[in-house]
Amino acid sequence: MIDAARAAASPVAHVPRILASLYDDGVERPAATELRGAASPIDATASQIAARRSRIAIVIPTRDEAAMLTEAIDSLLAVADQPDRISVIIVDNRSREPATHALLDDYATRSGHAVVVMDEPFNWSRANMLGIATARAADCELLLFANNDVVMLTQGWDSELDRLLSDPETGIVGARLLYPDMTVQHAGIVLGAGEGLPLHEGRHAAFDDPGPGGRYVTQHDAAAVTGAFLAMRRGVLTGIGGFDCARLPIAYNDIDICLRARAAGYRVRYCPQIELIHHESKTRGRTRTEDEVAWDDAELGDLHAVWGEALTLDPGINPQWALGGAPFDGLREPGLSEILAFIDRSARVDPWRVTKAGV
Repeated sequence: MIDAARAAASPVAHVPRILASLYDDGVERPAATELRGAASPIDATASQIAARRSRIAIVIPTRDEAAMLTEAIDSLLAVADQPDRISVIIVDNRSREPATHALLDDYATRSGHAVVVMDEPFNWSRANMLGIATARAADCELLLFANNDVVMLTQGWDSELDRLLSDPETGIVGARLLYPDMTVQHAGIVLGAGEGLPLHEGRHAAFDDPGPGGRYVTQHDAAAVTGAFLAMRRGVLTGIGGFDCARLPIAYNDIDICLRARAAGYRVRYCPQIELIHHESKTRGRTRTEDEVAWDDAELGDLHAVWGEALTLDPGINPQWALGGAPFDGLREPGLSEILAFIDRSARVDPWRVTKAGV
């Protein structure tokens, strides 16, 4: 029926109701690792790898933590299919430790590497824009913004990124991130489930937990992905105006850039075939002081002022999932008006396209 409707160019809507039940026949289903293969190499042929032409610029903001930065860069290059087509741009934000300065001096002399000095208060958005403006990144069409506290696990991640971003409809690609204990840290970002807060899907789920409908281990469109590993074409970033250095210097800049890409008609893709360990905010630390909490709250308020309803609706989430807690933590009975509104939105030509508040 769905294929017939698509062939006739008719709208296809998602009805968020239980329309059928699956009989439990007692047969054991494949585990998540059988479905996807943990940190498995990307299945790319030699000809597919050779056909890749796009250069990738990896922009990594950092402050000290020399050993962690080294591990991040080494892991990204070690398992890339074509490390010679990758430029590494390190944006140094007021590092103080002698070991870090020695490391950065070394990187500055290496082929394919560049160090940008950012002697000003931390601003993640500005660090990224400074990074892509360097001569070393000038010939790179693909841009990867990565934290200095990640460790790449997937062989051939660069080829997969190139393949995904070769689709003109795909604007942004994110990855599956794991904590050091191999539980899930990020499997995409859900909007509208956490009382106004964007929430990571799958947080603290077991490594082999596939998630509802296998979504933690299945590539799909997402409302947003984390800036800890966020890739896009240079043309897309330029077309939507780059990162907002003035409004969102620290928090929620990844949400904003994903919403702006969706507003421009691009898709945001979650790709679990690319898998990394993420130590999560190890350099900057977690929000803990009253001033830092107030800053984050102010940026979240600004985000809501700009995007309004777009921050409360997620086309990929059935409204029968409970609100107010972790994503997919319980079920509820949505009202008829909510069901009808969901059906109406899902039948749109592009249900993922959003508009700013008041537009």
